[in-house]
Amino acid sequence: MELGTERAVVEQRLGKPTQVHPLSNGTRLQYSGQPMGPEVYNIDLDAQGRVTKITQALVPGHFLQALQVGVTTQAEVFRELGTPALVERVARFDGDIWTYRYRDFGTSWFLHVHLDPQGVLRQIITLEEFSGPSDLGAFH
Repeated sequence: MELGTERAVVEQRLGKPTQVHPLSNGTRLQYSGQPMGPEVYNIDLDAQGRVTKITQALVPGHFLQALQVGVTTQAEVFRELGTPALVERVARFDGDIWTYRYRDFGTSWFLHVHLDPQGVLRQIITLEEFSGPSDLGAFH
């Protein structure tokens, strides 16, 4: 997809987006592969509906810059990363944990985004996703 492409052409080529988010200067079309696919593509459009930016959101260089602990809200996480693969709670954290799958250098990972009851990002944890006993090395 090239910069300047019209929204109708984007949707003709890629299909209906999984989410559409309003932006201050246009619209974001979001194409997510979650829960199993490790990609979330954000295609930002200007007020005239033309592509201005294309981002793969689930890469560490992007999400570590876009998500700021103590600042980023649940709505901003949703606008940046879309619907998580999993939402869960644990006893040691008062709030929701949104989990996304991503790949980095050929390895599958989980991105755990901890949101407190007020919807503020409190912690980001990444863990390698093991595919089975063979990944346990000496333990299998």
